[in-house]
Amino acid sequence: MCIFKVMLFVGLFGLSFFVEAGSYVEGRQVRSVFGSGVIKFGVNNPPSDTCDYYNRTFKFDSRTENGRTILSILLAAKMAGKDVNIWYSPSPKPGTSSENGCSIADMATINEIGID
Repeated sequence: MCIFKVMLFVGLFGLSFFVEAGSYVEGRQVRSVFGSGVIKFGVNNPPSDTCDYYNRTFKFDSRTENGRTILSILLAAKMAGKDVNIWYSPSPKPGTSSENGCSIADMATINEIGID
């Protein structure tokens, strides 16, 4: 029984690490917030594993509980002039723009956000 619990713990811990894996950037200034439902926004010095959709590099769904929390933090940071730290899933088309292949579907997706 004890071995089963240890194996279960290790398996769940490993799975949670895999699910949380992604990219991270810190100290970015919020710019170009736009949208309804799916919110798109840009930052100064966007990371290289994102694409540029009309000066916006990140997206999230504000219709979910997590999305509403992210939107609140994002707007608070923007209004206060504070930098944000961003955990995200990279774009499948890094380095592209709206002119050569980046669409809303290809934008990096926010997992978590924090204020410096």
